[in-house]
Amino acid sequence: PCGTDKITFFSSSFPESMKVEIYNIAGELVRILDVEGSEVFANLGEALWDSNNDEGYPVSSGLYFYLIKAKIGGIEETKTGKLTILR
Repeated sequence: PCGTDKITFFSSSFPESMKVEIYNIAGELVRILDVEGSEVFANLGEALWDSNNDEGYPVSSGLYFYLIKAKIGGIEETKTGKLTILR
């Protein structure tokens, strides 16, 4: 969305738990979203990324990959995708 640094990841259902891993183009892990109530809202099926790395600094413009892991009915489902950050 324009005018915000937050990106929302959605799960198609309401998982028991949810985690999002974000990687840069080099395959390096940039951020893990797994803190329930501040980054991840499993009961809503969404996770919010403030576009910062795990050290709290804004990530650079570029291509990033994400891996969503959601536990639904005791079964872990995964979804992958890519996104572009332009600053």
